[in-house]
Amino acid sequence: MIRAVDVISDPGSGQPVCRSVLDGTDPDCVPWNVFETGGVTQAALDYITLPIFFDGSTEQIQINGYVSGDLGDYGITVPTAEDGVKVVFGLEYRDESLDWNPDENAQNGDVAGFGSSDAPVSGGYTVSEFFTEASVPLLQGKTAAELVSIDLAYRYSDYSTNKQTNTYKIAGEWMFNPSIRLRASFQRAVRIGNVHELFRPLADSFAGGVDPCEGLNPISTFEECQNTGVTAAQYGNIAAPGVRSIFQTKFGGNEDLDPEESDTVSFGFIINPEFLPGFTLSADYFDIEISGAIAEPEAQFIFDQCLQTGDARFCDKVTRDPTTGLLWLGEAFVDTRNINIGAIRTTGIDVNAEYVFQVGRFGDLQFSLVGTYLDTWDWQESPDQVPFDCAGIYNGGPCRRPRPELATNLRTTWLTPWDASISLLWRYTSAVDDASGFDYDIPSTSYIDLGGVWAITDDVVVRLGVNNALDDDPPLARGFGNTIPEAYDALGRYWFVGVSFRM
Repeated sequence: MIRAVDVISDPGSGQPVCRSVLDGTDPDCVPWNVFETGGVTQAALDYITLPIFFDGSTEQIQINGYVSGDLGDYGITVPTAEDGVKVVFGLEYRDESLDWNPDENAQNGDVAGFGSSDAPVSGGYTVSEFFTEASVPLLQGKTAAELVSIDLAYRYSDYSTNKQTNTYKIAGEWMFNPSIRLRASFQRAVRIGNVHELFRPLADSFAGGVDPCEGLNPISTFEECQNTGVTAAQYGNIAAPGVRSIFQTKFGGNEDLDPEESDTVSFGFIINPEFLPGFTLSADYFDIEISGAIAEPEAQFIFDQCLQTGDARFCDKVTRDPTTGLLWLGEAFVDTRNINIGAIRTTGIDVNAEYVFQVGRFGDLQFSLVGTYLDTWDWQESPDQVPFDCAGIYNGGPCRRPRPELATNLRTTWLTPWDASISLLWRYTSAVDDASGFDYDIPSTSYIDLGGVWAITDDVVVRLGVNNALDDDPPLARGFGNTIPEAYDALGRYWFVGVSFRM
């Protein structure tokens, strides 16, 4: 593409021609004229269009064993309960590996819109674990306490990356009667970095940003700029690229990543009213806090922290060109490889409702609703920063992807008496505001999916359907392809069919 826009006049004909054609380095080059309506020819498109191929494989070896038992068989029960304590003890070993091989064009960064090269990744890790669980009935068969129980769990993990973790859970349930139950839990969970986050090679890229140390009259003081590597000779003499600055960056994996840790508190209820057979409703409040979150930090954030504080944790990641002092040219870069940084806290309510009733000899109708109301989604880039609430917005500070405040799935299924079922799913997400200052707010979106399952025999099952049956376009947004494909249907109507065989 670079050669296609490096165009000069042909000395012989006076027509536009690629410089590389005249000097012989690329005689096949065709000028790409984006400055004239209709100037982009099919020949130019054929020249700059390349097939891109990616080849990857993952492998997991898992070995586990456990013993379980009901201690009630040995007379071990709580005096106020009838059933005994149930326990599990076990060991597990896992070996996980990834081999990712982009082709030469992808590795060279010749993919429009990616902004960087895609390096091959090969790596893996092993983990050895011990785990135990226990279910303890505390009360049974009492007035207003048909069952009160507590569940306990613990897991120790030893990773080959020289990291050890401990996870645990305590959960309780109080069943007043078969129609009403309360539940609550607390659990500590961890997430080790995946192979990409741990072993992806360093690669060069760029990021938008502002360097207040550029120009003849820098905005920041010399002392602040000195934190970022500016010398006395460079201060006031660093060339500015224009209205918007660009940082060169290096990104990639980090084998020294610590596991993320999360603490989750939840409590809620389940009701199965006797006056409405076939109806179930559950609602749970959740409060999840992640510390040491694994993330690729923003180049501007690293730079600003170094500028304002002089903290070596950030300043060691800022390297200016030793001659010019620039951050957007030469040997300069901001190191944005994955690190454990900041915290995430999200709170909200999950709701599940289901109603099943018979329609005579035509089978059953089932209605099921799954929904989440997001109250907060706070991202804190470092412990001394004010949290940024991402709920209901996108493209604001660290809030890149949309976080709609309400998301629901409503499915209606006809369970026919002929070993087949037909379902209609309505997917809904609420509106999301563009917090970047541009007017690219995303309205509420809805999609309709249709699907069916037919058990031809006990061993042969056919599944078919269509997602986004109405072929609705994705909303316009500030993202790849002018939308956000990880949040909205970018491909339009999508048909699928599958057959399962059991031998």
